[in-house]
Amino acid sequence: MRVSKNYVDLEKIVAKTSNKHLGVGGIDTRGVARKIYPTSRWSNESKSIRKNNLALDVIGKREDGYHELEMIMAPITLHDLIYINTIASGIEIDSNSKIMPTDERNIMYKVVALMKERYNIKKGVKIFVYKHIPTQAGLAGGSADGAAVIKAMNKLFYLNLSNEEMAALGKEVGADIPFCIYQKIALVSGVGEKLKFIKNSLNVKYY
Repeated sequence: MRVSKNYVDLEKIVAKTSNKHLGVGGIDTRGVARKIYPTSRWSNESKSIRKNNLALDVIGKREDGYHELEMIMAPITLHDLIYINTIASGIEIDSNSKIMPTDERNIMYKVVALMKERYNIKKGVKIFVYKHIPTQAGLAGGSADGAAVIKAMNKLFYLNLSNEEMAALGKEVGADIPFCIYQKIALVSGVGEKLKFIKNSLNVKYY
């Protein structure tokens, strides 16, 4: 597989800064999030790892309006930070982002609502997300956040769901969520829900 050198260099920069929790200008963004919302107030902290399309083919259009796709997807270290806690009732979402919806339109809200109904969870859920992944940029930021919330609620409420069960649950909300549950390089087909994991490392060459 051939990719541009600029693209790969950018990925190295992103990986380097994300591993150190650095944002634009070298700010320790995890520290900022914890200063605003100290982790002692939160039961669970999760990273929502975003995905990257290394290759994408549109096979055709389905009767349901979606496109049939074949893709090679890979997770990279760029991530949002998700903090979650229980509250008396309801669903509350807050964020450092001013453009991300925090109501029923948000994929995390949909995930929480589905899991509360499916598993008869009486308590409410409060979420704070510190965004690193750009909103509506095609990087599966919303799906990654949704997957992180599924995993966090699985731990928080002792649901003991397997990856397969969490992926099936996530598929009901968003096609990219199953991939974001597993976070492995995969050949992805359908609308994004069919995964065939790639065990061997990819042969990447500069041009």
